[in-house]
Amino acid sequence: MSSGREASARIRAEDELLFQLARGLGRGRFSLGEAAAKFAALDGPSAFGFSSRDGHARENLSRTGRWVDESSRLARRLAKLPRIRAALLEGRLLEERSLEERSDVRRTVRCAGRWTVALG
Repeated sequence: MSSGREASARIRAEDELLFQLARGLGRGRFSLGEAAAKFAALDGPSAFGFSSRDGHARENLSRTGRWVDESSRLARRLAKLPRIRAALLEGRLLEERSLEERSDVRRTVRCAGRWTVALG
């Protein structure tokens, strides 16, 4: 194999690794969002002495409260769209693509309604 082909093969392998990791991050964020929504519904942060969800998120999750809230909101909304939820969990849909734009969850849910048919 020539060095050009070897380099191309290495680049493709690294690209595949990055894609696989991104898929895992999407599933991880979604799962964290589901758990955070349940925890917040139980008033979990105050049970552990935190004055806010943001304080709990920053100290225990190393994330901002907004990041956790956005993840929770996505999880709650995708609960109503089981095929989109399954696609995200199976890695067929990247979390960043499912969000379209980081803070525009309403637009994502509208798009997801159209995507449901295409996911078969």
